[in-house]
Amino acid sequence: MAYSTQTDLERYLQIDFTADPDPTVTRLLTWAQAAIDNYIGYPLAAATGIVETHSPDGAESVMLKRAPVTAITSVVEDGQTLTVDVDYVWFANGILMRGSKTGASRWTHSRNGVVVTYDAGYATIPEDVVLVSTEIAARMFTAAAARANVDPTMIGVQSISLAGSDSVKFAEAVNDVVGAAVPLSDRQRAVLDRYRREPWL
Repeated sequence: MAYSTQTDLERYLQIDFTADPDPTVTRLLTWAQAAIDNYIGYPLAAATGIVETHSPDGAESVMLKRAPVTAITSVVEDGQTLTVDVDYVWFANGILMRGSKTGASRWTHSRNGVVVTYDAGYATIPEDVVLVSTEIAARMFTAAAARANVDPTMIGVQSISLAGSDSVKFAEAVNDVVGAAVPLSDRQRAVLDRYRREPWL
């Protein structure tokens, strides 16, 4: 699931694509999502049944790879299933503390000794992320259209017609060239920084 939609992109660009879904738009939105995920370090979309194995080496906490955590299905330490609020406490930001709410403990020293099954992510992508996704896709689209008007062979654009609506048709062989570099602006990084997690110390 892309973080923004074709409708978002159409409203942003003030054009209407003749096809719905348009394959070019679908690809651009997928690239935009990948750029966001790569910067943040994990996917934001909701997922269930995520399984992770950790080697906490006796630390008090384990940090899961995805957030926000919405549910913990199970935590198994050295083959023993633990009980929430008795053996561990979890937080939406992905931190699992060993021990209860009233007393801390420490995780096992065993390598790959902790296996966590959990749910995480946003059922509805936050609007500021939707905007960044739409901006990235729009920038790729307009850059492709502008460059095609100068030299269509530069990025493999086969045809372009923007009179009143769309469209740009990309050669399949160069799709990855178009989407290979998606730089983020300082403002976009500032938005996405809200969703990055600092290492737990």
